[in-house]
Amino acid sequence: MIGGGYIPDCFVCMEFAKGYANMGRLLTCLNTLAQLRQLGATVSFDVYRYIISALCLERRPNAAKNLLKWMVEDACKPSVDIYNLIMQAFCSCGSLVDVFRLKDEMIEKDVRPNQETYNIMISFLCKMDGAQEGECMMEEMISSGLVPDSVTCAALVGGYCTKGEVAKAEYLLKYFALDFGIHDNRSFNTLMKVYCEDGLVEDAFGLQNRMMKIGFVPNTETCKSLIRGLSRSRSIGKLTHGEGHPKRIRG
Repeated sequence: MIGGGYIPDCFVCMEFAKGYANMGRLLTCLNTLAQLRQLGATVSFDVYRYIISALCLERRPNAAKNLLKWMVEDACKPSVDIYNLIMQAFCSCGSLVDVFRLKDEMIEKDVRPNQETYNIMISFLCKMDGAQEGECMMEEMISSGLVPDSVTCAALVGGYCTKGEVAKAEYLLKYFALDFGIHDNRSFNTLMKVYCEDGLVEDAFGLQNRMMKIGFVPNTETCKSLIRGLSRSRSIGKLTHGEGHPKRIRG
């Protein structure tokens, strides 16, 4: 084909990308892509997105990020979705510094972070024991004109529950429900589980009553947590004072 003077088109480039990716030979895929570009082949946005996605799935965010330069050279402006793929891969690798650098690069390249971008960062921060930083990121998100969703709520409530800050977690449940109309049962059940695992059933029922007043509807998971909590509470009641008391949680 090339010997006959024909330059590979987008279809050929995509087939090469799919073939090498399916064989797990992404390095060969990148080398072939470089050769095709040198020959003047047209590499489309879809081809770049496919390769970047494959690299991110294999947790190679740096290799994926390097393709952004080629995209610009080939007149393919990286979209926010492309950046989100790479950002998620950096999160999977635990690279907090690279996540923030990528966000800064997005802004420099005039690519506006969207709701998914912020949710990726907030979720990552909360998993890294940075719920407070995640909350600050949500404030930045809102300031930019974006609205948080149930993913944002679940990340922050889960983050504060992990830290044992149940009062803050409950505050956020109310905040999302009253300010954004988001009644996220996953977040509600996460907080319920904290109380029930400690055998604090009265606190759990109190939480349920307060949440029902603002529109939450308990589901099967809520009931399961309460049943486990009741069982746990009875077991705790049989323990002697001193050792074996449930761990304290911070209000």
